[in-house]
Amino acid sequence: MFSPELLNTLRKLKRSNKLYIMQILISELAQEETDLIQANQSYPVDLLIMLFLLQIGC
Repeated sequence: MFSPELLNTLRKLKRSNKLYIMQILISELAQEETDLIQANQSYPVDLLIMLFLLQIGC
């Protein structure tokens, strides 16, 4: 469910806090995906960079 109030609150956060929230949400989404990366497939570079950063803990 979409919450305009939550979105407004997130927009008011400092950049570093927004990035931290993104990291948490992306990490949770990645954990839900069991077959996110498969052999012999191509993926957008930004997805691969995001997954790499999650792996090294950035």
